Amino acid sequence: MNLVYQFSVNLAQINKSKTLPRVDSVDAVMAELTRRGIDAFVPAASYENVGRRVSFIQDPEGNVIEFAQDLE
Repeated sequence: MNLVYQFSVNLAQINKSKTLPRVDSVDAVMAELTRRGIDAFVPAASYENVGRRVSFIQDPEGNVIEFAQDLE
């Protein structure tokens, strides 16, 4: 079972939602969020098997936002 899928299943079990905006550059988005004082919940990583680079943050209520970038 892949890590991203398992992470989504675990969120559902604790009643948290996940939002998935697609972005041109996960690294640029995370750099800007870090500059603004928002740390990654899960650091950026590439998953070649699904063709995506992703990173996660959490809002104050614990909901997760996953930024995703298609790998070329």
